[in-house]
Amino acid sequence: MMKILYFYLSGLLLLWSSCQRPTMLDFALRYAGENRVELEKVLDHYRNDSLKYRAAVFLIGNMPYHYFYTGAQLDSLRQGYRWMQRTGLSAKAVKHKLWKTFGEPDVRRWTKRNDARSVTADFLIRHIDYVFGVWEKRPWASYYSFEDFCEFVLPYRIEREPLEFWQEAYVRRYGRLCDSLCAVNPDVVFVASALNDHLRAEQNWYASSDLSFVEYGALQLLDERFGGCRELSGFNVALFRALGIPCGIDRVVQNPHRIGSHMWTFMVDTDGRKLPYLWNYYNIDREERMEEKYGKVYRDYFSVQTTNWAVSYPDEDIPGILKKPFLRDVSDEYFGRNVAVVPLYDSAGDGRLCYLAVFNNAGWSPVAVGTAAGFQGVFNNIDTAIVYLPVYHREGKLTAAGDPFIYTKNHEVKSIRGGNERVQKMHLVKKYTGTAMDRLLLDLMVQGVFEGANTPDFRDAVVLHRITKVPLPDSNWVRVNCPSEFRYLRYRGPKGSNSCIAEAMFFDADGKLIRGACIGTPSAENGKTWDCTKVYDGSKHTYFAAQDADTSWAGLQLAIPVRVSRICYIPRNDDNFVKPGDLYELLVWDRGQWYTMGRQVPDTYGLDYEGVPAGHLYWLRDLTEGVEERIFTYEQGKQVWW
Repeated sequence: MMKILYFYLSGLLLLWSSCQRPTMLDFALRYAGENRVELEKVLDHYRNDSLKYRAAVFLIGNMPYHYFYTGAQLDSLRQGYRWMQRTGLSAKAVKHKLWKTFGEPDVRRWTKRNDARSVTADFLIRHIDYVFGVWEKRPWASYYSFEDFCEFVLPYRIEREPLEFWQEAYVRRYGRLCDSLCAVNPDVVFVASALNDHLRAEQNWYASSDLSFVEYGALQLLDERFGGCRELSGFNVALFRALGIPCGIDRVVQNPHRIGSHMWTFMVDTDGRKLPYLWNYYNIDREERMEEKYGKVYRDYFSVQTTNWAVSYPDEDIPGILKKPFLRDVSDEYFGRNVAVVPLYDSAGDGRLCYLAVFNNAGWSPVAVGTAAGFQGVFNNIDTAIVYLPVYHREGKLTAAGDPFIYTKNHEVKSIRGGNERVQKMHLVKKYTGTAMDRLLLDLMVQGVFEGANTPDFRDAVVLHRITKVPLPDSNWVRVNCPSEFRYLRYRGPKGSNSCIAEAMFFDADGKLIRGACIGTPSAENGKTWDCTKVYDGSKHTYFAAQDADTSWAGLQLAIPVRVSRICYIPRNDDNFVKPGDLYELLVWDRGQWYTMGRQVPDTYGLDYEGVPAGHLYWLRDLTEGVEERIFTYEQGKQVWW
């Protein structure tokens, strides 16, 4: 990929600087090779239609770096949702089953196909004619520039999904609704918002990123509604563009506060403003803006962005997705303009690139590009209240270029470097950022009860145990002194709790686990994901959450009455508390690397470290299980998460 990118961008720079100033179209036609004849058919077809000719030139001129993959393994891995429907397995279980059957996704087994060498004349002419036909009927079309139309309505693809003509299928499904909304109110935001309301009302999206390991086509997502933010965004962009609503995708290449990247959609208002939303969670609003912390925000374009670092510095080894030439930095639209001047350990040479990285649960991931000036790095438009690490990217590896720092709300660079001999004692209770929800889920169990009965409606229920204080986040064991035998057992949460619980285990007089058929009130939305079987599935990572907040419960129907001697229950939680039996290691960041403060196996909830250098950045690792871990500082005896 790097060779193709270097060849393409070097060619573009050569073209742009040439005395003859040949166009991107000339380069694309040469790059197309044997497929040039197909692309020229399109240009000849529109020779007497100036707008469609310009549209064809726009698409063809930007084709050389657009590509997709084909292959038998890829086709097999895209069957995940169908397997879920057929087997009833969770997305995570289907993922493991797919990988075991067909192997983990391996790009070496796929065939990379460049658009310039694959797109046929019939496909592109059909696409352009259809898009123009829809666009010309929209009452808002006259408010937009031709450039916005080309970037946010016209493209035949969204990312690297299969090459296919999707628009007609989407219009068949939703076109009549869109037309009727236009008749009620021709405002594009009204129509787009109402369409999103309709999508949510359909309640047929299976929200999970476990199958987001390959890219799915728009036609597949139209019929199989599943996936995480990438699929949610891709589906919505396909729909809106098919209906003539200008829109696109904004993204965070690495979330600064948790693992993974994130993307969402935006629509272009008639005044040119970009209105962000993610249709399944929050709708379009002209007044309210997203206020999450993102570090840096980038926008996907179809055309090569001349302001992109990869275009300006084709010889630089730019890391990861930041070298994608279709990205534009739009951070200023989300958190304004600023300039951060950051101290560096040494001089990289004026004008050389340096980067800012954020922590991704397992290490540092670059998210921003800047330039070095002496012993300083200069970065534009970065978000506040986030820990960044200045880094270089050389020979494919990241190395620290300076101390980590917090960019404060006053736009000051506050370095985290220690720098004195002071040491401290630390009491650590979590390995991952705590939230108010964590504590709330524990609080919600207080006054919950475990009951036994001999009638299925529990009208003769006997309380076996009442929770009277905030439980531990992991296993809670209680003795039961009731001598009676029961055929029905259950957990019933207090009013307002939805009976949230991760696990409940009842044991008989011999200490054996009591098993039975799961019974209970209906779960909350998302099908079987939160149903009462999760209380008795042996996994503390699943949980029950009921539809009814006040009168819900989850229980067991036994074959014969049994006396209960003990109960063990686990509240719903993120399983990131320090817990007995796991092996932990505390790391301290100092002068460009992590140093260990030793490993411990606690015998209670929480652990203590003595003699820890103060004023640094820390990372508590659970070496036994789990993946969620965050960096923190230690202030006034508490972990402060970043």
